[in-house]
Amino acid sequence: MKKILKISVACLASLVALNACKPAVEKEEPASIDHFLFYEFNTGGNEGDKGFIEDDAYIKIINPSKTKTLYLDGLALVQHAFQNKDMKDLTNSGGKDALMNNFAASMVLKFPGTGKDYPVAPGKTVLIAKSARDYTSEDDFWGAAQYSWDLTNADFEYLSEEQMEDKDIYNNPKVPNLEVIYSEELEQKGTETDFFTAQAAFTYALVDLKATKEELTAEENNKYVMHAVWRRVGGYATGGGDGYCMLIPNEWVIDAVTVCPQANYVQSYINPSLDAGFNSVREAFGVEFKNYEGKSIVRRFDGVNYVDTNNSTQDFEKVEATVPHKKAPSIGEESAAE
Repeated sequence: MKKILKISVACLASLVALNACKPAVEKEEPASIDHFLFYEFNTGGNEGDKGFIEDDAYIKIINPSKTKTLYLDGLALVQHAFQNKDMKDLTNSGGKDALMNNFAASMVLKFPGTGKDYPVAPGKTVLIAKSARDYTSEDDFWGAAQYSWDLTNADFEYLSEEQMEDKDIYNNPKVPNLEVIYSEELEQKGTETDFFTAQAAFTYALVDLKATKEELTAEENNKYVMHAVWRRVGGYATGGGDGYCMLIPNEWVIDAVTVCPQANYVQSYINPSLDAGFNSVREAFGVEFKNYEGKSIVRRFDGVNYVDTNNSTQDFEKVEATVPHKKAPSIGEESAAE
């Protein structure tokens, strides 16, 4: 027994020595995401001196990579044609395949640039405003909204110069505009401005347009434009209607997020692989402004990477807007100040 014990101890010592010679196995860090993501949605909506302001909404996009510079040139912001608060039967519009295989867009807004004109460094964000102005200062129409924000340093305005001129909206000459490739009402010639407002109940996507503007907007034999026919189901509205939308293949979609109040959400019109959820700073349309004043939905960060499960319910959280703003006083503070 003693001999066997000695041999066993000797063998054990040898094994320990062998293991000590092996190089330590380093834990691999999770790979960083190498494509753009939506970072923040702020639907705006503030009380100005002369009325309710919706134009102070903004969107932020982030380059989540730790090492790779990405370029916005030629990419596009798109808004879905159908609101998530409406229940529509679209079986007469190419069936479910058309909507499951494509993102049906009402507006397609393209970033400028020819290839590498608009780089975004790792970890950096890009702010896109409707109109890049200071909403806390006096405005001829709405007046000042002291609890809004100064967006004069936005990186882009998502309205084109033509849209701003047509709707008499301030166009900051120092901030580049996006180009309208397509708008829902073709006869409007790209002057529709109802893109991402305080009443948002749509899915938004960042896409890589893999077709030319001429191909996307061809008047004949255009595979990208669908005549949609729908029938309203349930709710307060009845009947049906029809219109046009642009079919963006799902393979072109870089990221998609559905922005819709929880109580108003009734239906998704996209493939769940793009976004299986929805999120909003509001619990419902019509809630008091104080419940979402100064708030955004912002993408979560898990300590290593930005969370991207393609489910915006899980990926975003309601927090303070990342653009600095003056907070509205509470009721008690207002009383004390009087």
